[in-house]
Amino acid sequence: MILLIVSHAGFQLRSDDPSALKEIILLVQRRVDDCGKKETFHAMNPKSRIQSMILAISDLKNNRKKTSHDELSEKISFYRKRLGRMKALAYQADNLSSSSLCLRITLSDLQNIQTKGRWWSVGSSWVGNPCKEDVSRVQYMVSSKDSAERSTNQTLDTYQDETNKRLLALATKNRMNSDSRRAIFCILMGSHDYEDAFLKLLTADLLNKDVIRVNLDCCAREHVYNPFYSLLGVRLCEYTSSLKFAFQLAFWDIFNQLNENEPMKFKTKDIRRASNLAKLLAHLVKNGCLKLNVLRRLDIMRSTTSEPIAVFLTVFFIDLFESINDTSRLHLLLSKGISSSGQNRSNNLQVNGEDYMEQIVLNRNFQDSLHAFLLKVLQPSPKNVKSSIFEKNLNVALKVFDLDD
Repeated sequence: MILLIVSHAGFQLRSDDPSALKEIILLVQRRVDDCGKKETFHAMNPKSRIQSMILAISDLKNNRKKTSHDELSEKISFYRKRLGRMKALAYQADNLSSSSLCLRITLSDLQNIQTKGRWWSVGSSWVGNPCKEDVSRVQYMVSSKDSAERSTNQTLDTYQDETNKRLLALATKNRMNSDSRRAIFCILMGSHDYEDAFLKLLTADLLNKDVIRVNLDCCAREHVYNPFYSLLGVRLCEYTSSLKFAFQLAFWDIFNQLNENEPMKFKTKDIRRASNLAKLLAHLVKNGCLKLNVLRRLDIMRSTTSEPIAVFLTVFFIDLFESINDTSRLHLLLSKGISSSGQNRSNNLQVNGEDYMEQIVLNRNFQDSLHAFLLKVLQPSPKNVKSSIFEKNLNVALKVFDLDD
């Protein structure tokens, strides 16, 4: 124990409390001198072990540091600075208490690290992630249909109290027609932030295609766009690629509804829904969760574009152009988005058949439609101010979509 203390905390003790270190060194030296006179001491403790401890104490006394000591001191200094900043933040704001800024890590979280992982550490492993290759852990979290129904019922039971009956009533009012969707709705509406919602969904084993549908539906129904749904969408796409594909299918269903309805059937709420969903899709595309070719299911022809489709595309491109400051990044994002639209089934294409040529034609029509829409709608827009980031990004997009360039 003395050797461990001297090796890891000796130099820190030398700078913090030299008198205490001196007492330890004198005590060890007296003990060694006393035990060295006894024959049984050498029989029970090898001489090399004693010399190692005495050598470490001698190095500490003479302030001789090794490379390992420097590395250890750097780590200690780093953690002390981090803790100091956390403590300063806790007492810096007058309107916030220190407890509100502390990490919500309980003793059970520390005791169950081996089974539940370190949820507070960014990038740490989480037991039960179906993307992991550890089959035993996957089986531990991914249950059968019966256990999934039980977890759903347990989640619903937690919302049966008086304070959350309003959420269940609101879920029914919003046509959440299954237990799974009602549970997801209650979690989304009752969470503190998107990370809290994601952890609750993960714990309840509700990360399926229903969470994508409920997320989009709740986002569309908001009177004012709420970025909570976009941040949660990015978190879901980062979790597994299957949820990315679920997002793409969900948007395609929405686009089919916009294409099938006539412009006169749309009301003000439909314009608001289209605007909210456009901002959510722009956030997903900007963060690389979805590609631009998801828009190819929209009818973007100039003569048939309805008002909701025009609003959707206008809000989408305005939000995308104003949120990206690096034009090279936008150029790469748009280029990959349109070039991959004709290569999604590259492994199954018939090189000498009509499938490949059909994809090329669709890709060109898609680019031509986007180019025409930008020229007609966004170029004369009030947002297109000279030397603004919107104008620079608009010119980049026109160059990417121009087939004659």
